[in-house]
Amino acid sequence: MTEKALEEEPSGSRLGDFLREFIFQQDEVERPGIDLSDTSQFDINTKNIQSFFLSSIPGDVGAWFMEPEEASDRDKVVLYLHGVKGNRGRSYRVGLYNVLLQEGFKVLAIDYRGFGDSTDISEDEDTVVQDALVALDWLRNKVGENFDIYVWAHSLGTGIASHALAKEVIQKGGNPQVKGLILEAPFNNFTDEFIEKTSNTSNSVAKAALSALYALTGDSLPQAMLKLFNMEFNSDIFLPKILCPVMILHAEDDDKIPIELAQKLYESARAVGKKNIEFHFFAEQHGYKHHDIYQSENLPAMIRQFTAKV
Repeated sequence: MTEKALEEEPSGSRLGDFLREFIFQQDEVERPGIDLSDTSQFDINTKNIQSFFLSSIPGDVGAWFMEPEEASDRDKVVLYLHGVKGNRGRSYRVGLYNVLLQEGFKVLAIDYRGFGDSTDISEDEDTVVQDALVALDWLRNKVGENFDIYVWAHSLGTGIASHALAKEVIQKGGNPQVKGLILEAPFNNFTDEFIEKTSNTSNSVAKAALSALYALTGDSLPQAMLKLFNMEFNSDIFLPKILCPVMILHAEDDDKIPIELAQKLYESARAVGKKNIEFHFFAEQHGYKHHDIYQSENLPAMIRQFTAKV
């Protein structure tokens, strides 16, 4: 398909629907049929959980607001923005909530519309960014102005968070109360991640065909396709616009998003003058790959050091 043909393809086409499913994978649920409103079915280390919905027109966003059982003198809260697949109850996401709760943070976790128990819509970059901003506004109203807010994003969620916070800076001149952004397993832009993912498919025929296609077109074809269907996630453009400090976390053995793409993101932000950004990698020997950085015994200290700086 040529770039011209892509421009003529309606956004509601089967190609667009296939691409959305290929990228978001929202129907790949770890525990099909589980009731997200029954938080007792998840291994969350607190009973102080509210399960509810936020209005994000058109539709609603499913959410959990979790608070530590033990009183904390830390007026800090995390908005967690997950990546592809399933819902906010996925086991490694719960594992991170537990780390944050243990560190005294309150946590708001959401499912974008199209995911989990949220309204079923046809997602694109604008819809997930809108949901992230709706959650952030709700969180400000919930905790009040004396709380410090941190945004923690994983995988595709890093693209959502970067776009959302940059959009708020453009519209409001800043991100009120947001003291830091943690990007776990990020990419620099989704064009590079898309090429990486499709070039390394296990289907040998598809891999050969795509490699030949990319050799001829470079990144122009996938870039045009992602732009057409509103799924570019250009974090390397958005991140320098964000004023708060940023911490990047990435595992050397990440098999979904290569650490080289995170390095590109870090270097591009530094190159245009963003100095309050740090990069931490986790050695391959730990086996954390794409999902399991939360298991690192060093993570709590890294969180404390980052939040103490800001």
